[in-house]
Amino acid sequence: MMADAFITVDNIGRTFTGENTVTALQEISFSLNKGEFLCIVGQSGCGKSTLLRIMSGVDPIHEGKVTINGKVVDKPDPSRGMVFQESRLLSWMTVSQNVGFALKEKEKEKRNQLIDEYVSLVGLADFRHSYPRELSGGMAQRVSIARALVNQPEVLFMDEPFGALDYMTKINMQNELLRIRGKNQMTIIFVTHDIDEAVYLSDTILILSKNPGKVKKVIQNTLPSPRNRNSEEFLEIKKQVYDCFFIQEGKEA
Repeated sequence: MMADAFITVDNIGRTFTGENTVTALQEISFSLNKGEFLCIVGQSGCGKSTLLRIMSGVDPIHEGKVTINGKVVDKPDPSRGMVFQESRLLSWMTVSQNVGFALKEKEKEKRNQLIDEYVSLVGLADFRHSYPRELSGGMAQRVSIARALVNQPEVLFMDEPFGALDYMTKINMQNELLRIRGKNQMTIIFVTHDIDEAVYLSDTILILSKNPGKVKKVIQNTLPSPRNRNSEEFLEIKKQVYDCFFIQEGKEA
């Protein structure tokens, strides 16, 4: 691992005990630079979301250690934003109220300034007084992203945030995320099962094996932006990821 890395994941393991003991993750180690976009991919049940929860501090019960900017991660923190697959908006609050929910301790003028800034950043200035029931799925996820960004986190964690969206909305949201990242230059950790999405968004693709989840391969994605999904280079990286899932010793798994 890089000695001066912004994020280090050192020998992470996670075992769930109960009627049946299940080792979800084992010996996970890697590091990231500040501003890097990492996509974590793998088959269902490989521990992608578990790893994300550990890295964000939501799950403190694990083996090994995660550090961000030199500090050990052992609990949630405002410096780390989280976006889930479901928007999880409060139905009785407007867009602005949902975005500003975590800003209660800030003085009113600063709070309103931040709300306006981030509602506008995700392109919803005209819907600031709308309620979740009045929004499309893609718009609701934009609100979730604004809510995660309004605290100006160092790292944004995203757990399959576009997985429930239709294809065209998903494409639009991917482009929206890249636009926002271009303005903020934040570090993003993004869980997905969609290989195309991982290649389109990421600087680095971390592939997990299953039972238990281990680092199977790390692919550096140096394709220039904007990326052409139909280019030979794009399709070659997709093939690398696909082969890692399904090809073993030259044969279909």
